Amino acid sequence: MTTVAANRFEVAQEHEAAVRRHVSLVAIPRSGRLGEVAVEMRDLLAERIDELDAEPVLLDLMLASIEGNVVTILQALQHDIGCERQEPPTAAIEYARRLAQRGVPVYALVRAYRLGQQFLLRRAFGTSTELGGGEDVRAEAYDRIVQQVFDYIDWISQRVVVVYEEERETWLAHQSNARQGTVRRLLDGGDVDLVAAQRALGYRLSSVHHLAVVAWTSTPAEPGDHLGGSIRTIREFAEEIGGGAPLVVDCDQATAWAWVPVPRDWRFDEGLAGWRSVGRPGTVLAVGSSRPGVEGFRRSHAEALS
Repeated sequence: MTTVAANRFEVAQEHEAAVRRHVSLVAIPRSGRLGEVAVEMRDLLAERIDELDAEPVLLDLMLASIEGNVVTILQALQHDIGCERQEPPTAAIEYARRLAQRGVPVYALVRAYRLGQQFLLRRAFGTSTELGGGEDVRAEAYDRIVQQVFDYIDWISQRVVVVYEEERETWLAHQSNARQGTVRRLLDGGDVDLVAAQRALGYRLSSVHHLAVVAWTSTPAEPGDHLGGSIRTIREFAEEIGGGAPLVVDCDQATAWAWVPVPRDWRFDEGLAGWRSVGRPGTVLAVGSSRPGVEGFRRSHAEALS
């Protein structure tokens, strides 16, 4: 190697070392500041994303998730650790599960990671400026920080979305099974704790007049479309006859059972007049009569089935 080449190689090594040192210094949290940064980020996310401004327990878990992610990112920057050698923070995984259980839309979770990325990069740029040094070193160091943070956010976002979707499917299946079991016990006429049943169903039983509906699809459709079409029609039906939010459970892949709460003075012919005047091919509805209380819940359903 010639002297000129050796000098260039040495300069390149010194530049590389300076860049790595700058990245590491930016990533070292200042005394007591990590907790403050996490709280500030949590408050920002809760303010910007309405769906995440929930009860204190979820906010605390969001804070733990933020702290876990920030620590992971900073350690990766300090020690040049790639995503392929990292594990998602436990709190981040659990936070995704809790959001899925509460029905918080997944886009809120993804948006939180993007806003968190923006927040963290702004802080990193400020810290880099405070540290000073040559512009060429700071520019390359910041470019590496941006790339590494982007790679991490992209990686962790995919991981938490997968966890969210799996948990959501499991939770919905559990909820559906619980609702179906409660409805079956009510229809069988056995002893049922009404308070617990109403909580499980999200539907009032004892002080309401019920109009039972059995819905099924009469036209060909793609697999999985039958039940969705029936449920949509039931909700339209409930709205147009002046009823409240219906309780809907699936009986099989093509049939749904439902109960629509209606006013005490609701009359069958008057209530259904508007619905009958509109042609809706595809879904067939069998309707019972309006009856009160738990016994009415059972009798109206029996009428719809008949």
